[in-house]
Amino acid sequence: MIIDMAIQRLSLWEKPSFSARKPVHRATLVLLMLGAGLGLVNGAAPADRSVTAWGALQSQALTALVFLALALLGIGLPFWRSWAQARARLGLQDLRHRDWLAGLGAGIFLYSLAYAATVLWSQAVPADLFAQQTKEARMLHVALRANLLPALLLALLTATSEEILFRGALQPVFGVLITSIFFTLLHPALLYSPGALIIFGLSLGLGWLRVRWHTGVAVAAHASYNFLPFLLAHVA
Repeated sequence: MIIDMAIQRLSLWEKPSFSARKPVHRATLVLLMLGAGLGLVNGAAPADRSVTAWGALQSQALTALVFLALALLGIGLPFWRSWAQARARLGLQDLRHRDWLAGLGAGIFLYSLAYAATVLWSQAVPADLFAQQTKEARMLHVALRANLLPALLLALLTATSEEILFRGALQPVFGVLITSIFFTLLHPALLYSPGALIIFGLSLGLGWLRVRWHTGVAVAAHASYNFLPFLLAHVA
């Protein structure tokens, strides 16, 4: 079918397993498109609300539960896959010392690239526009930079749930490129700004880690990427 061919042509580093003949694949594609549509709408009209450390953590905990439920149910746990089979399907392996080091190093590298890109972004647009485009991210940063415990928990929750869903469950089906597109669209805060390119680049890097290593390394990299700016701000 046309959709199958399009997804196969957009493959990168691995061959997607998507098949329009499988009801679960069709349903997943529809849900992703609906989620992407909601992201476009939310990005066009971002909510103007205050952010607190524990409030952000509570909100992310609810999102993480939804993401994990979607990932586990989507791969058939507990219906036609056991927990061991589900772990293998999601690419979740026990993290050895070199895995932790690879994840930490990749997270620092990806954050360094994102920081450099953000500096270029801030120089390329007027200061008031940059402040408007990064308002939500700055509010979260201010709320968490003096509260390392909720910052760490938020980083771990976000990284674990998003990587299990996107890199673990979705990437083997849709491939790195399409998964990264949906990953970007589901981050509405920066969607209509150059920040979307940063999120897309981050997703490509995490996708490569899933292919080169496994999902656990991508989780470690994503968590360190998330936590590093709060740690640096706290130390400074």
